[in-house]
Amino acid sequence: MKAKKKLQHFVARSYLRGFANNGALWGWFREPNEVRDVHVNTIAAEHGFYDVALADGTPCDDLEDALAVFDGMTPALIRSCVSDPRLSKKDVDGVRWLYATLLARNHQGRDRLVPEVKRLSEKVGEMYDEDFPSDPGRRTWAIHTVLREHFSLPDRFAVDPDTISRLNVLNLAENLMSAMPRNVCILRSKAQNFFTSDAPCAYFDPISPPRAGEVSGIYDFASDSLELTLPLDRRHAALIANRALPDKVSVNFDGVRVVNARTAFYAKRVILAYPENEESAAVWMAEVMTERTAFDTPLLAGFN
Repeated sequence: MKAKKKLQHFVARSYLRGFANNGALWGWFREPNEVRDVHVNTIAAEHGFYDVALADGTPCDDLEDALAVFDGMTPALIRSCVSDPRLSKKDVDGVRWLYATLLARNHQGRDRLVPEVKRLSEKVGEMYDEDFPSDPGRRTWAIHTVLREHFSLPDRFAVDPDTISRLNVLNLAENLMSAMPRNVCILRSKAQNFFTSDAPCAYFDPISPPRAGEVSGIYDFASDSLELTLPLDRRHAALIANRALPDKVSVNFDGVRVVNARTAFYAKRVILAYPENEESAAVWMAEVMTERTAFDTPLLAGFN
């Protein structure tokens, strides 16, 4: 389908509404450092974010359309997880798929294959320089043939790094889900609100906590002490880990702050939450950002 959807959400509106008041949120922006009102329709989105190119160069919405199918299922998935007394296998897999999809479709996942495609294109080009020294068209055809086969790219799409990498988003999500921890616990807050962000998937190993800007290990799920967190709505978050977990746990004020601090750590540009008094919000956010216990203390260890 030709591109019609110009503003495309890398964090789905159907997910963000769980933190909003009639679509309204407040956001704390890193640059400039300010808190202001935002709306689910316009936040965590960019023009043409998921555009892929057809062979003739025309942009199309194929990836956006595929993601929209899952986005429509997200509210029911979250309702089931937070309302059922026990987590079913379907609930657990749904939470894991939500985490994997949000991680794969964000900036880091969307562009993950771009360097690899460029390197392979250059390497193949060097191989064919001697074969087709005076026929650049044949050389280009040969490079495209190799890239299409290597990345299983259908003929209808253009052979360019952005298109190849973006079309791999759903495959990446499936691979992430296969590799990630399989135990899920729903954290429930009775009073304080969980935040979310424009990159809501947090990844922490309390034994070896990351430093600011250090997210390179986000696809390595092997550590026994690893903790993945994902806010589900303003009163619930998911903890995903390799260790055994209870189905559901009520967390106290400190537990909510730990999850929120981890969410804030991975936010790309803006942290999002239910609208409140902006002055108190700014103070609260400043406290969360300096909550060092979020980095080296396992969740459920004194926070529930």
